[in-house]
Amino acid sequence: MGRFSVDSWLGRDNAWKLGPIAAAAILLVYIPLRDTDAGPSVYALSSVLVCAAFLVGPALHRSGGLKWRLFGAGMALYAAADVLWAVYTLLGWTLPYPSVADVLYLAAYLLFVLGALVLLRGTRPSMGDLVDGLLVASTAAFLIWPLLIVPTASSGGSTLLERLVSGAYPTMDVLLVIGLAPVLLASRARGVAYIALLGGFSTMLGADLVYAVLNLKGIYADGSAINIAWVVANGSFVLAACHPSIGRLSRPVPRRAGTLGPGRLSIIAAALAVGPLLGIVLDLRGHQGIVPAELVASGTAIVLVLARIVLLLRERERAERALHDSESRHRELYAVAESARSELAAKNEELLELDRLKDQFVGLVSHELRTPLTSICGYLELFREGFPDGAVDQQEHFLQAVERNAGRLLTLINDLLFMTQIEAGKLDLELTEIQLAELAEECAAVARPLAEERQIALDVVADATPQVDADRSRLIQVFDNLISNALKFTPPGGQVRIVLGTDNGLVRAEVRDTGMGISARDQRHLFEPFFRSSSVAAVPGTGLGLAISKGIVEAHGGRISARSDEGRGTTFRIELPAGRNGLDNGRGPTETGGTGLDLSTRRPVSQRFSAVRGSS
Repeated sequence: MGRFSVDSWLGRDNAWKLGPIAAAAILLVYIPLRDTDAGPSVYALSSVLVCAAFLVGPALHRSGGLKWRLFGAGMALYAAADVLWAVYTLLGWTLPYPSVADVLYLAAYLLFVLGALVLLRGTRPSMGDLVDGLLVASTAAFLIWPLLIVPTASSGGSTLLERLVSGAYPTMDVLLVIGLAPVLLASRARGVAYIALLGGFSTMLGADLVYAVLNLKGIYADGSAINIAWVVANGSFVLAACHPSIGRLSRPVPRRAGTLGPGRLSIIAAALAVGPLLGIVLDLRGHQGIVPAELVASGTAIVLVLARIVLLLRERERAERALHDSESRHRELYAVAESARSELAAKNEELLELDRLKDQFVGLVSHELRTPLTSICGYLELFREGFPDGAVDQQEHFLQAVERNAGRLLTLINDLLFMTQIEAGKLDLELTEIQLAELAEECAAVARPLAEERQIALDVVADATPQVDADRSRLIQVFDNLISNALKFTPPGGQVRIVLGTDNGLVRAEVRDTGMGISARDQRHLFEPFFRSSSVAAVPGTGLGLAISKGIVEAHGGRISARSDEGRGTTFRIELPAGRNGLDNGRGPTETGGTGLDLSTRRPVSQRFSAVRGSS
């Protein structure tokens, strides 16, 4: 353990303890000396110590202010009067009455009242605090006035000045109660300084009242035990001025609005009882009839209590409005937070889906790129190693394989670039008037050899349809894609049918198959880029075909949709706005199993459908 050090103990944190220690020492010295000629000198020393404490203590804790200077000035006047009394006592003289000392004492009380008012202003009390303070002050005033002030003034001397001075002392006590009551009741930070300050004034006021009573009965004498109470009050003032918590006295704290604690309820009860109590006291003293003071006391108490109730109701109304506003803001904030949480959850789901699609895209593209590249590299390796004589046919076969795989790569890259154009809204269309039935028959004719190879019936059923303004090559791309998908996922012996007609001014084209169908879960994602159903994972493709088809149809101002029953087939429906020239009535309903068209200028089936199959 470290040794005790005076220097360390007397630091800023401990210097305040010197004041209370000195006050306690003065009290211990005064008690045995109070009946001697030295008693008034020791008493005056306690007042001087209080004056010094109020001037030094707040400054030590950086809590200076006008209130402490007023209290210090009041104690300076108090100390000057005590010193004058001590000097007269030491010289054996009798202090005249009234004297300069009385003027100093009364002026000191006025400064105390001013200091209390300044302290009250710094804490910003509520109107309820002020009314409660007035209740306390009025109760004390109405009790002290007939019981002390009037009797003291009447028996205070033979001259008017003596009676005025005698009555002024209890009057100053009442004024001090009026100043301190709101300070006592105002909501503020509690601490040692707060308790010591109010305890000191309460002790001083109590001693003043006892002194007035003893003086009325003519039994007070210098050195009386009541003087000890004044010295104790001075010690409380020293503690209040020196304690570090003095800075918290001006700090208001929130109080629950619209409520009355037990203390405030007791104040209201006492205020209401002051009138009857005053009447009882006056009756005991021999007064007959109704005394005006009794009526004034009761009337004032009732008015103040009613005012307090009104303020209480207003505080409660404000508190309820504030609570309602707070609940409304809370609900709004909760709604915003809940919306943000839902949005965040949705965004997280989107991010997870994007991450899944990214992984799927990387896997698909890697597979689609790796397979033809591996084939190309393998055939090129064979070319590098050379061929035996007479292998021209084999070389031609290898070159065709390289060309075919290079075409697959080029198609994939074109699809990716085309999808980028669609998503960026930069798809350019070369619009011409097109008869959609003829275009569907052309696409079916190109696909029919593949359908026959797979033993699938492929036909076109077309009602009379108006022309559409469209980009021919893009619509061929859409039909090739849908027909190719239908053929891929329809088993041998099945059927693929293209049905055309009109609905509400729209040209309708449906590609129907009797294939494996699509699950309801997968139908929600059919037109998303790179989406591939888990049920068709073994079928080659990148998942771009339907997304590209959707982009092309929507760029024409139309829409594309799908409906499917698992195990029973799928129908893809295209709807396009009719062109400006209306219906072409030269054609009736037709159903064909052949082309009916000159296909000499069309691309070979192997070229068009190998490209489509690679992108579906």
